[in-house]
Amino acid sequence: MRCKVPTSPERIYQRRFARAAKSQGTAGPSLDRAPLAEAVIIKAISSGGASVMTRAELAKYPTRMFAYRNVLSTAQIQDIAAFVYRSTHPS
Repeated sequence: MRCKVPTSPERIYQRRFARAAKSQGTAGPSLDRAPLAEAVIIKAISSGGASVMTRAELAKYPTRMFAYRNVLSTAQIQDIAAFVYRSTHPS
């Protein structure tokens, strides 16, 4: 029997990113206080968190989000980035 993999951007985000993004955890920078452009979010998901961090941020956060480009499809990455963007840029 195979485990069901979450498919909605919200469910994928909650499962893979929320804790590290400090929305519900304590491992990385708070996305709530530092809203990013959608293109930066896509790069961070695709290439890893360090790809969008300054040297000071890299020194501050020893635990980094790894690259998901080989784990998630391009469409999933774009959907998650759009979800994060909408969540951190209220209308």
